[in-house]
Amino acid sequence: MATSTTNAPAARQLHTAVWTGSEMIVWGGASSGGYLNTGGRYNPVTNSWATTTTANAPSERAEHSAVWTATEMIIWGGIDPAGHGLQDGGRYCGQAGPTPTPTATPTPTATPTPTPTPTPCTGRCHPTPRPRLTPYPRPTPH
Repeated sequence: MATSTTNAPAARQLHTAVWTGSEMIVWGGASSGGYLNTGGRYNPVTNSWATTTTANAPSERAEHSAVWTATEMIIWGGIDPAGHGLQDGGRYCGQAGPTPTPTATPTPTATPTPTPTPTPCTGRCHPTPRPRLTPYPRPTPH
């Protein structure tokens, strides 16, 4: 069965998506028309999309972070259309049913470096590294 595109959000890149346990929520990013502060909720059981509201939504952004807390999607940071880093976000209640309303989130203190993450076995903190591209190995002549 093909995935329905009825009510699906606009095509985008540099967005975030989270899995709630029953739905995928897509939010933000950039399209050919500019940066977005819109999204959608996809339910694979019903093969249907529901739009997210823009009431109280954070400003349009791309390359932001998102997490699912078991009750809401939290959006944070990213860049605005001018390329400036953002230090704000919002919370979106992703429960099924009527379209939930996002709520503004207060701004915590900015962190100029990656947030340290303790490793499970030692408790030591290490910055979360960014992925690095590596070239394909050259074939060895025979």
